[in-house]
Order: sequence, then C-alpha cells, then structure tokens
Amino acid sequence: MYALLGAVVVMGLIKISNSSGDENKQITNNNQTSNNTDSSTYPSFDKTAKNETANLGANDESSEKTDDAATDPQATLAEAAVSIVDASQYGEEVEVRAFVGNIIAEGTCWVVFTMDREQLSKEVSARPDASTSICETLVVPRSEFASTGVWSVEVIYTNDSAKGSATTSVEIK
Repeated sequence: MYALLGAVVVMGLIKISNSSGDENKQITNNNQTSNNTDSSTYPSFDKTAKNETANLGANDESSEKTDDAATDPQATLAEAAVSIVDASQYGEEVEVRAFVGNIIAEGTCWVVFTMDREQLSKEVSARPDASTSICETLVVPRSEFASTGVWSVEVIYTNDSAKGSATTSVEIK
C-alpha cells in the first residue's frame, strides 16, 4: 500500500512515485506486459493511447519514450468520431452533411469523392456547437462530377489535436 502517490507528466511519459521507496516497477500499455506483481495497485491506461509508458517508483529518473510520437506529430492526435448525416444528390446539386461527436472545437472537414480513378476534393470549415463540431454543409454542383455512378464519399476532420474520418457512398445521376 502506498503512503503517498504522486504523478508527473514529462514529455508524454507519466511518472508515478510513492513515498514508501518501493522498488521501481514499470507498466507498458502497448504490448500489455508488465513487471509488476500486483496489478490492482497500478493505474489503468486509456486503451486508445499508443505506446504509453509509466514508470513506478520514487528513484527512477531515466525514462525513455519508445514510440514514434516524438518524430511523428500525427501519432499524438486524438481520434475524432466523424458521422456523415447525409450524402445525396438533390437535383443538380450534391450535398454532404457531417459532424464530429466527440470533439467540440474548430477544425477543417475535407470531403473526398472517389469513383474508379476519378477524385473530387472539397474543404469546408468545422465549427463547435454545444456538444459537437459541425462540418459546414457542402454543396457541389452536379457538373463538377466527371461521370455518373456510385461515388465513395469520405469526410475527414482535422484540427491541431484530433483527426478522424467516415465513409459512405452517393449515387450521381
């Protein structure tokens, strides 16, 4: 049992120490292995985090980050839960409506239409509302599509701290 438990986050690593001077123990979430013997006394880790390492013990000052987050800024982005509400053709216009359910922040929504080797990309702003981020409704003239048929529609949301996407299809007539 720990008499005092403290946590410090340094460069993405979580350092947890106790005042009782127990031996250093390490838990690594990525490969689900640990060298501790009593898992009930250690913190649980977010299953979506990649390669997070926690060092347990008051005297351990030599921690090294073992993932690619230091060299790849995309590795540290949160997962944005994108939902496409509508992707349909209305007369001579194609409309796409989408939102991000777990992020309340400004961002950018890229809408990418693909069929065979043809691709059409558009960008709209995302704005926060009370509980989500809403991608502005995208309206594309039918004349911008090179051919008729079923097109794949991918909506990709990005901002400085999150990224995510969703895919559906739309028939262009």
